[in-house]
Amino acid sequence: MLDAHDGLAGFASFWLDEQHALIESFRQWLRALGSEWFTLPPALVETVDGTWRFAFVLRKGDTVAGVFNHPGQAIAAIGDASLAQAFENEFGGD
Repeated sequence: MLDAHDGLAGFASFWLDEQHALIESFRQWLRALGSEWFTLPPALVETVDGTWRFAFVLRKGDTVAGVFNHPGQAIAAIGDASLAQAFENEFGGD
C-alpha cells in the first residue's frame, strides 16, 4: 500500500519526466532549425529547498547565455522575436 509520501514521490517523478521531455524536445527543435543556439544535455539538480529539477545550459558558440529550468526562459534570454514566435507556434508557449 502506498502512503501519501509515495504518492508525492510519484507525482514528482512524473513532473520530472515531463520537464526532461520538454527540454529534450526543445534541444531537438533548436537543432532541427539549424539555429546557432544549442543546449547542453539537461542535468538533474537539487534546489535550495531540497526539491529536484532539471536545468540546462544555453550556448551560442563558446558563449554561455545562462542556465535555465524551462525552454521559455531560454527563448526570453535569446531575445529574438522570430525565434520566440516559432517557439510559441511549436510549443504553444509551454
